[in-house]
Amino acid sequence: MTPPTRPFERCVQCNRALTAPEWSEQVTPSRLCHWWRCRCGCEFETFEDLPPEARLQPEIVEQFLSSLIVA
Repeated sequence: MTPPTRPFERCVQCNRALTAPEWSEQVTPSRLCHWWRCRCGCEFETFEDLPPEARLQPEIVEQFLSSLIVA
């Protein structure tokens, strides 16, 4: 898998370096959505396209992650 091109994200309002999103979600097999929150109060989303070798196959996700889902 290709390493990230930057070590952090920048706040779109104050330009502060943010090291980790509040949460991330795989919105399609090839795309991630990251939700960021800065100390200045700004909240925003970024999207990341996964390279083909990093994409999850639905049958693999079901097999290995279904036992981790808590209702």
